[in-house]
Amino acid sequence: MIEVKNISKRFGDHVVFENASFVFRPGVVYCLTGTNGCGKTVLLKMICGAYRPDKGEIILDRSQRFGVIIETPQFWPQMNGIETLRYLASFRHEIGAEEIEAWLRLMDLWKYRHRKVGKYSLGMRQRLAIAQALMEDPGIILMDEPTNALDDASVALFQQLMSKEKEKGKTMILATHNIEDMKGIADVFVRVGSGKCVAL
Repeated sequence: MIEVKNISKRFGDHVVFENASFVFRPGVVYCLTGTNGCGKTVLLKMICGAYRPDKGEIILDRSQRFGVIIETPQFWPQMNGIETLRYLASFRHEIGAEEIEAWLRLMDLWKYRHRKVGKYSLGMRQRLAIAQALMEDPGIILMDEPTNALDDASVALFQQLMSKEKEKGKTMILATHNIEDMKGIADVFVRVGSGKCVAL
């Protein structure tokens, strides 16, 4: 469970959140919606610890592993696909070559595993980002525009993956402008704006 408790956050004169509260429960897929600049990405960054609220607190079990995609996925352009996942997996040593191969195959990237990521299309980088976010079985999943640049088949695959993660009882928060892609998987839509988070 993630409890956002009376948080406030501003950047200069721009108030993003003002005494906002919300509870995100495990086994539920939450979809953050709202206009550009409303605070969706800021909220995800505060939850994962990249930003701190000016006031209030975000309560969660920090021992849980995070699976994160925030903003446009950034990778090392000189590395190829398989090198990228191997490098990221080397920090925890919890998955090996078989799991990495399985994720590359699942995301239809195995045949491109030796291509430099700098030569990947935007959709391919997005699929690689989904693989890196999920491959170590995180307990908390935070994704910003996860279906960006995905074709219909990749969107359908993403929806299947999210359904499986939901069945495992993960805490899942997805931020998007593309409501249609989320309708098959989101349980609760949360409007972010005017300094608040409100369930629809």
